[in-house]
Amino acid sequence: MQRNYLKDAKRVYDVLKKGGIAIVYMRNAYAIMSGTDNALEKVYTAKKRSLNRPSGLVANARTHEKLHILSREKKNIIKKFSKKYNLPISIIAPYKKKIQ
Repeated sequence: MQRNYLKDAKRVYDVLKKGGIAIVYMRNAYAIMSGTDNALEKVYTAKKRSLNRPSGLVANARTHEKLHILSREKKNIIKKFSKKYNLPISIIAPYKKKIQ
């Protein structure tokens, strides 16, 4: 079956934009995605997970570099992993309050 990735991505974007939740296959795993605080709370409730527990952010290496506070070594690991396997990567890390 030929996948229409652009159509799939648009469907996910539309669901997230409306405050919904999407479960997305990512070649080697699944990601549960949310784009609002309310949707994230629903994910945590469904998983019976404490709201005090951090959630990972799935993104490419460039986004993680702009957003997260990471050592040079950790930035290099993320770049090498995401480039080698051509995959987004989920990171849980301290983040910058303002992105320039």
